[in-house]
Amino acid sequence: LALEHAAGHNVVHRDVKPANIMIAKDGTVKLADFGLALLVDAPHAREASHRAAGTPFYMAPEIIEGANADWRADQCSLGQSLYEAVTGKKPFAGKNVSDVFRARLHDSPVPAHRLNPAASRGFSGILAKMTARSPAERYQNFRDLKKDFDRIAKGKHPALAKSARTAYLRGRRPGGSDAAPARGSVERARIKRRVGLALQAGIAFLAVMALFVMVHRPEVRGPRPAGVAPGPDRAIDSRGYSSYRAMRSAWRDASRLSARAERSGDPEALAAARGALREIAENRFFDGTVYAAMATGRLRELDAAAAEKDG
Repeated sequence: LALEHAAGHNVVHRDVKPANIMIAKDGTVKLADFGLALLVDAPHAREASHRAAGTPFYMAPEIIEGANADWRADQCSLGQSLYEAVTGKKPFAGKNVSDVFRARLHDSPVPAHRLNPAASRGFSGILAKMTARSPAERYQNFRDLKKDFDRIAKGKHPALAKSARTAYLRGRRPGGSDAAPARGSVERARIKRRVGLALQAGIAFLAVMALFVMVHRPEVRGPRPAGVAPGPDRAIDSRGYSSYRAMRSAWRDASRLSARAERSGDPEALAAARGALREIAENRFFDGTVYAAMATGRLRELDAAAAEKDG
């Protein structure tokens, strides 16, 4: 393997992707474009490894985060390339680079065997181990990686991929067997469970909102939020509907500001979001409501994220 040879010389390719995997007329597979390759033992290699490099769709998490990377990062990129080759879809996608990185760091793709019936569950398990979030959960040497590929080529289960801690392997039968359950039974059970949970959550939400409207009809205290005009709404306000509508509108605006600010990372946007959330959390108009609690919790999340970033 080209990657095995490169790793043996302490070279990390850092841009393994389908476009850089060439197949010659005689069937020989070659790895091209070492323009971003890094010699691990070279001077200043550590500083260079802290700069994200590569193609976003195939970058390993440690490269995205600017951490030290070794051949296991190339293994991860190779696994993501194989996933696309088998399924026709990129394992992690998005409208922009930030969305792709967020998906790679926090999400799990659909198992390959669900998108391509020709792929076995054992093959999905190997891809899961190759592309695991942590390098420690991937294959630790090429011998083990080739061993598992050889086993599925012979129709056997992979020896090491069973221990990969990832969503790929959910649904295995006891004992780690790759035998598929009854056709469609697992999916139907999951759909029923999700529909049941959604109905329960909807009923609980409606009950909470009904209780809120009943309790806070005339008793809502504090000044109105900006932009909520008195006058025509006074008759409705006596029953609490206008107050609820004002709270809901203020929370929706603050929540949108918070989401946009977190995505952009702009300090001014974050300051504006905190101000909107703080107005809800500290304004007596929202005192004792679920919106005040949600705003307080969101402020804590933003402060924790900022502290972690600064640290």
